Amino acid sequence: MQRHRVCAAAAVCWSLSLVSVLGQGTTPQLPTESVYPRFAARGQSTVINVAVPSPEAITRAEVSPAAGVAVASIKGEGSGSEQNVGWWEITLDVAADAAPGDRTLVLETASARTAPVTIAIATHAPAISDLRAVAPQAAQYAVDLQLTAMDAASDLGDSPYVWFTANCGGDPIVGALRGRVAGSVVRVALPNVRRSARDGIAPTGMCDVQARVSDAAGIESNTLKTRVEFADAAASPAPVPADEGAVPEWIEFASPDERFAVTFPGQPKISDTAWTSQFGAILPARVYNGPQGPSRYSVTVVDYRPVQRLLTERSRTLPALDLAVHDYGPGYWKTDLRGAAAYAASQFLRRDAKMTSVLSSWADLVQGLVLELTNNADQSRTYASIYLHENRLIVTEATVPRGYPAPLIFEQSLGWLDASGQRVRYQYSYHNDPDIPPPPSRLR
Repeated sequence: MQRHRVCAAAAVCWSLSLVSVLGQGTTPQLPTESVYPRFAARGQSTVINVAVPSPEAITRAEVSPAAGVAVASIKGEGSGSEQNVGWWEITLDVAADAAPGDRTLVLETASARTAPVTIAIATHAPAISDLRAVAPQAAQYAVDLQLTAMDAASDLGDSPYVWFTANCGGDPIVGALRGRVAGSVVRVALPNVRRSARDGIAPTGMCDVQARVSDAAGIESNTLKTRVEFADAAASPAPVPADEGAVPEWIEFASPDERFAVTFPGQPKISDTAWTSQFGAILPARVYNGPQGPSRYSVTVVDYRPVQRLLTERSRTLPALDLAVHDYGPGYWKTDLRGAAAYAASQFLRRDAKMTSVLSSWADLVQGLVLELTNNADQSRTYASIYLHENRLIVTEATVPRGYPAPLIFEQSLGWLDASGQRVRYQYSYHNDPDIPPPPSRLR
């Protein structure tokens, strides 16, 4: 007979495991819920944040190999909130001549040790200064943030992530958007984050904003703060005007950076935007538009790769259970990622249209959804498909006038690229899940 044990909380499970392991005479091992950042720069002090599901205090931190790295302080407290997670801040002082590369970090309580986590010693880190808000933008964006960035390795790239947290009243708002680099100046179009408040509070126009950048290797800068005033909610972007002229030829369009390929009517116009996830993370998105006469074709790509860090960091603001009940915690980033396709499909329900079909689909064995809608205003038909691939949400959309044939050349052409830009087909069903490795693929 097989026995099963169900634990109501992580701390309870750990306690039961502790009793079992101690009975065997070995040191129990604690899991870690989250670790960020996973690097420390030479010649600097870096705070490593670690979430441990244990009520016990962390008494010691060990770095191996230890040469050139010293543990300067340990701050935090054991689990005592509804999350059953204790947050600990481990400050590492790294010598300027410390050898670069991977080290392991282990935390200890009076009776247990955490599983080793990898911390990379980086040769440099970008430095930012002069964070401020500049002239408001038209249409979908409310404010431009601008900062000065210096990067000794010159690997900031053309569009680095700009990470931000905004406190406007109510729950904190977190996001990561792609910045635009011109010399040493980085600018990012920040949407009106007041509209992202999840608790119904209508805050004032002023928000306290913190921001940092990360380079191409994921190494983060220092964090700066500023105060931003948002105007009234911006208007929706203007629709792409109809092109009634010459009909463009269909082309095979590929985006190696975002790992997809599709057949478009001519070269698509590309624009950057922002996407708010189900659990409130503001993520970078890019829209590829390809109009053809009265029909419209688009691909929207949302980058979900920052969601783990964003929602994990925000989870530290969760108050005790007797103060409030919130729908986020250290593991909710996985729920956000797993439900990204369903959440995207739900956004079509807000349209002035009748949903006539929702079906499962596979594109080169990547699992997804296909939708069909009839628009109430003019009876045009919209055909959409939604997939999650390489932690990117892909939404294709084609709208054709009433009576036109279904846009099969567009719908059926979507495919996937590997890291080298080659089109691939997976050998069995691909389901984008943080705990499930992707299946093997072969070139098409």
